[in-house]
Amino acid sequence: QFKTNTQNQEVQNLKAYILDWLPLHMMNSGFLDDAANLLQSEDFLQNCIKTAGIENGTRKIVSFIRSFDKTFLDNINDLDAKSPMPSVISIVKDFLCSFNSSLQL
Repeated sequence: QFKTNTQNQEVQNLKAYILDWLPLHMMNSGFLDDAANLLQSEDFLQNCIKTAGIENGTRKIVSFIRSFDKTFLDNINDLDAKSPMPSVISIVKDFLCSFNSSLQL
């Protein structure tokens, strides 16, 4: 029983770590397209809300968006390149607007 509880706690800790740091690691490694895709993923958005709650999960997502834009601007080579964040913000907005109490947290 104790071993099962410990393993469950380790899985939860790993999941929380991934949600907190994976987008930032991707951005810092130059995987901007992958980071943008992750931020648009409904599974990622649901897990952020599920793990941190609505308010803190939303803050975390907004923080990732801000970090992405800073990283994008710091690494831009093509002056015509456009940040994917407007579409990410639109998807996050739609996700939060469609969010309701029927979503199992």
